[in-house]
Amino acid sequence: MLAVVATLALIEVPELWQAVLLLSGTGCVLAVAVWGNFRTGGYYQDQPVAGKAALALAATVSSFALVWVLLGVLIYAFSSRGGHSYTRYEMSREGKILRVTHRDLGETDIADVNGRTLIDEKSGQKIHEKDHPALYAHNHHAIANDAPSVKWTGREFYAHSRFFSPYAIGNKTLWYLTADGRMVGYDGITRHSVGALAPHGTTGEGASDDSHFLLPHYYSTLSFISFGQPRILTSARTAYEVDLDRRQLKPLMTVSDGDVILGFSERSSSGDTSALILTRRTIHLFNQSRVRKLDLPYVPAPTEYAQVTVYLLDQPDVFAVMFESMGPRKDETGGYPLPHVKWVNADGSIREARDLPKLPDRNYQPNIVERIAIAFIPPSIPIWSWKELYRIWNLLRIVPAILCACVGWWLGRRNQFSRKAQVVWALHHLLFGLPGLLAFLTVHDWPVKVACPACKKPRAVDRNQCESCGADFAPPAKTGTEIFAPLSAG
Repeated sequence: MLAVVATLALIEVPELWQAVLLLSGTGCVLAVAVWGNFRTGGYYQDQPVAGKAALALAATVSSFALVWVLLGVLIYAFSSRGGHSYTRYEMSREGKILRVTHRDLGETDIADVNGRTLIDEKSGQKIHEKDHPALYAHNHHAIANDAPSVKWTGREFYAHSRFFSPYAIGNKTLWYLTADGRMVGYDGITRHSVGALAPHGTTGEGASDDSHFLLPHYYSTLSFISFGQPRILTSARTAYEVDLDRRQLKPLMTVSDGDVILGFSERSSSGDTSALILTRRTIHLFNQSRVRKLDLPYVPAPTEYAQVTVYLLDQPDVFAVMFESMGPRKDETGGYPLPHVKWVNADGSIREARDLPKLPDRNYQPNIVERIAIAFIPPSIPIWSWKELYRIWNLLRIVPAILCACVGWWLGRRNQFSRKAQVVWALHHLLFGLPGLLAFLTVHDWPVKVACPACKKPRAVDRNQCESCGADFAPPAKTGTEIFAPLSAG
């Protein structure tokens, strides 16, 4: 079981050296536990200290996994639906702000910006997403990455996007966008390198690095698509049409001095690709024909509103632009900036602008089974949430641990454990709670007990005297087959 837990834990390990260390450590623990068992034929009490510790650790981790699975099954079986919900803003094709609330079981409530539920005029019933797939306006969404430390590559050591992501396929060539911002191609049959593309810019003093492609925020989810209309990629200063068929980069736009491209996104429709490009100063929208449809000053600034969504409304040459933050303010006020929306014409003139009301926080109401389950998490596991909803149950985690320590102490005294062994196991139970007690019961060899003829209390069959009254075992009854006479004194 320890090996299974370690293998599953690899999913959350971000670096390869950490994965190697985890697997090596697990192998060493199991090897020492097996060595200790072979030394004594499986008898725990006579094992070396290292063997005892390794076996106890393996049993504790295995017990924790078992308790975790059982708690998960109980939570799933008794959890109530409808306790989880979140709300987001959307834009209708007519340019109206909508509040969309998602609930468990795929339920959605759609309301206007003031919270009034939308009603279908024909049926008189509430409008649902699944019944009105064309309710929302088409949109472009991009994120301005103004912090070089923010990476769009995968976090796990095994994620391919830490090194590359598939980009396009055609003419028996596989093209990948690497994590360092290069386009590389490989023969689809031989897998030999057949070419590479990269911006020709250089890194000048005081200027942004223009020698590699920027990675879009959806970089880790890129996949192979067939060649079609040239796609869009950007460097820090230039946006390019990438023609992989001819293996050419055609500049689409270049920012002015002092400006820099912070992010972009593509949207494909029927083989055509349009693009939204965010610079530190301006928002640019290009249609499939590479005609610039919108130039809008990036106000409010990307440092505060990093997410930009441009909605394509039914009304010709009218757009809605929504600005949203990526996190709390960095000043003393704290909190999230309110979403900001502008309705603009194609020439950049503003028809209307407004801040939107703050949306309710994500709502999750765990039921009583989930809260009780928190109390059975061992105290050695860090507290992941100190919200008022969980606070009392996190404090109660010590109660099962104390009960387990008491049970372990009683069993130790009953079986005449040494004081040192009892103290060590009591600390183990206080740290690991119920999984620790299960490990304690698992590793020890508990002797069979029978009633003592003298005091009638249970006594272990592997001891010479009763642990309660000190009486000896009665000699076995004679059957007449004995061949040795008892020794006489003198």
